Amino acid sequence: VFALLSMSEGLPNTLFEALILGTPVIATNVGGVADIVVPGENGWLTENNESSIEKMLKFIIENTEAVDQMKAKIQTYSYDNKAIIRTAQEVLFGE
Repeated sequence: VFALLSMSEGLPNTLFEALILGTPVIATNVGGVADIVVPGENGWLTENNESSIEKMLKFIIENTEAVDQMKAKIQTYSYDNKAIIRTAQEVLFGE
């Protein structure tokens, strides 16, 4: 699992990169992260506070089956450059 636990983000490429490699992600729900991470589809979102992050990390550690299921779901993930550019424009410029 790739963890991006940030106070603020734009549209982080590291999440796309993790997904391209077939790695589920856990990320704080900041900036454009929710435009990339779809809970139950390619990873998990958590609120940006210590308690929520701790709870989510504990869930990941204790539920390896859930991680394996998520890995299986993202095996067909594809990086659609045009769709990502559109998403970035929406997040950054409100288009």
